[in-house]
Amino acid sequence: MIQQLTADPRAETRPPGTDAVREAVAEEIAARFPRGTNGLDDIARYALQMPGKLLRPLLVCHSALAFGADLHQVLPAAAGLECAHVGSLVHDILDDDLVRRGKPTVQAPHGPRQAILAGSALYFTWFAALADCAERGVGDRQIRQALAIQARAGAEACRGASAELDLAGDVDSGAAAYLAMAGRKTAALLAAACQVGAALADAPADAQASMAAYGEHLGLAFQIRDDLLPYADADGCLSPGGRPRGEPARTDESGHRT
Repeated sequence: MIQQLTADPRAETRPPGTDAVREAVAEEIAARFPRGTNGLDDIARYALQMPGKLLRPLLVCHSALAFGADLHQVLPAAAGLECAHVGSLVHDILDDDLVRRGKPTVQAPHGPRQAILAGSALYFTWFAALADCAERGVGDRQIRQALAIQARAGAEACRGASAELDLAGDVDSGAAAYLAMAGRKTAALLAAACQVGAALADAPADAQASMAAYGEHLGLAFQIRDDLLPYADADGCLSPGGRPRGEPARTDESGHRT
């Protein structure tokens, strides 16, 4: 699939569509954790076998393609970001979640200690993937830019998760505190996805900033929608009275109970 995308003579004039990019990303992820491996790699592969929409790696790829990048060169970065995202979901043992996307979470079969280690290992894949981008021809300057973007975004996401714990149950925290938390917890990684793609494509600084701003706004909207799901009826409309009596708790995109 990847070879077909990069060898297609029409690729220069017509970038691959979302379905083709999603398939290429899935293949890239599978190649990093092939069947037959044991130990921590086996646990990581188990976590990655429950894919969601692949929103974040798609943002990396399409942002890069928008500035003329070769998809094959940036696929490792896209796969690495999905690994980091899944790593954060693996760490949802902090919420005692035993089911995600209809399947047992990593801690169910492997225990919380192994889950913490697997989640941490998946985080590092995000950075190791940039070395693979370099091997595929991305320039050193672009790699350094992407590295700095990822490091800042990862730290912001951790700060956002910490802020969420502080805000839990505080109904008087206010909209500003909520938006600051969501901006770090969710929007920072979506902003990074867009900016990293642009950076790897060697886009100008102002274009990178615009892509980051787009990802930030998208991330805020994404988080707000997830947090409103418990108050929506079966048709997705907000219910003034909250969840109808007898309706089971919903789960958000990450599989959290809401």
